[in-house]
Amino acid sequence: MRFALLSFLILAATASAAPRKNTTELELARGTAEVEFLSASTFRLQRCPTAVCASRPEPQEKVEVTVTRKPGMVEFRTTYLRVEVDTTTGLATVYTVRTPKLLFREAAVPSGFGWAPAADEQFYGLGPRDQEALDIRGQTIATTRPLLLSSAGYGLFFGVPGAYHFELGKNPRVAGPLAQRLEYFFYYGPTPKEILTEHLGTVGSIAPLSPWYVDGSGRMPPYAPDLGIESLPQLARVLNHASFSAIMAPVIDVRKVPGPMAAFWPIINAPGLKERAPWVPYLYTYLKESRDRGLPMYRPLAMNYPEDKQAWTETRTFMIGDELLFSVGDKVYLPRGLWTNFCTGEQSKGRQAVPAPKAGCPMVHNGTIIPVVTAGEVMELHYYPRLGAEFFIAEPGFDLPSQVHASPAGDLLRLEIESLVDREYEWVVHQVSEPVPAPNADARYDRNTRTLRSRVKAKADSDVILNIQLTDPL
Repeated sequence: MRFALLSFLILAATASAAPRKNTTELELARGTAEVEFLSASTFRLQRCPTAVCASRPEPQEKVEVTVTRKPGMVEFRTTYLRVEVDTTTGLATVYTVRTPKLLFREAAVPSGFGWAPAADEQFYGLGPRDQEALDIRGQTIATTRPLLLSSAGYGLFFGVPGAYHFELGKNPRVAGPLAQRLEYFFYYGPTPKEILTEHLGTVGSIAPLSPWYVDGSGRMPPYAPDLGIESLPQLARVLNHASFSAIMAPVIDVRKVPGPMAAFWPIINAPGLKERAPWVPYLYTYLKESRDRGLPMYRPLAMNYPEDKQAWTETRTFMIGDELLFSVGDKVYLPRGLWTNFCTGEQSKGRQAVPAPKAGCPMVHNGTIIPVVTAGEVMELHYYPRLGAEFFIAEPGFDLPSQVHASPAGDLLRLEIESLVDREYEWVVHQVSEPVPAPNADARYDRNTRTLRSRVKAKADSDVILNIQLTDPL
């Protein structure tokens, strides 16, 4: 069980280099260091000038860590990390284990924190800002949100609340409330999503949850800051940086940023926005994922496609959740794969920039299911083959989701719904050939759009499966 960031501290007794469950305390030449593993890929390190450091309650679950004393240092090894802590200074050096390489090395700086990154290493996060480029390397930034993500695959978070000053040049250094107790959390991802999920264990989950917060009724959750966004280009710039700073669901004032895209913004203050109703299940699902996994509802393209170098330069293109891709510019860059305009059905190949769809029309990737509620309260399940897809629909009042799956199954198209509630669904399968009549599928086919529709009624806790034979199998 991971722990939330606490506002109070408890004192821990000083020990030698013997671990106390997940924690090891080291007597330094001056003061004390404490190393605590929160998972196989996350540790907390603090240094203080006294013989006893203020500490936190430990996680209840044991983390498998091998602790070895060596000349001048103590080595910690987990499944993913090898961490060396100098017994004189308390400075840490971190290596990966599965593909051994130097990941992070602390550097001694007077009255602060420093490290020695690679020359081409890039940094992200440290709070929202109206800035075009995602990379903040080379900048000097003052912030009260001291979460930094590195392109090398790690994150740093400073646990003592207060104002911090980051100088992110060749030899980065951090100043802030560090003199009496320097405490930082090290997260190994290596992707941004994995880093943010590790960070969730430190800061705790957003709460409470309610579909009211995403239905456009004007109800504001306590964790949704207003970032002062006043235009679409500014929205893309500010929210890119906010998302890398673990801001889960900021508020957008649609009076300042009007238009059809308002149906998709994570949280809005716009009572009576009817265009939003079809998307409430989708948005509520991602609000719940923000709580459970620590991932922001609004996602820079690079967060969903970190292996795509071009995605890290796209600051006018963004995603809501994992499925809906938008652009506030004239062009939209599409990562690998096949993409479809949700409104027109027009398909485009990835790895290129294409003319952006009209406002309010997202692009969706093949291998995607999009749930949309119609005016008649039927939940349409838009599936874009040929890749298999699934979507877990968060249900208010339930811990578990309803699940929908779609995929090729030999010569058949297999569509499956595991519904927690009584609901009428309609599968909408795009860009497929005409079905061969089958007794278990009431299918309707539009030859002009090559769209297959099949409506089913699902009882609570039921599993409804359709196997449809197509003229041209997927």
